[in-house]
Amino acid sequence: MIDEPKGIRESFGYATGGWTAAPVVGAVIQRMAPLFGIAPLDESAPEVVRALTVNASAGPDVRTRPNATN
Repeated sequence: MIDEPKGIRESFGYATGGWTAAPVVGAVIQRMAPLFGIAPLDESAPEVVRALTVNASAGPDVRTRPNATN
């Protein structure tokens, strides 16, 4: 349990969730995922890159919609 975290040199003095809880959550997920049959994801695999790529030209151009607000 993380109770009243203190910033350290490795966290550049930060004691926020990203620096304290995230590493713990990552370690827990890394150990639990195989128990649930979840395989690691190779983020450099071509099919993953294609799935994660956002095609901005595919959707409507919101700048040309008459009722769009900025």
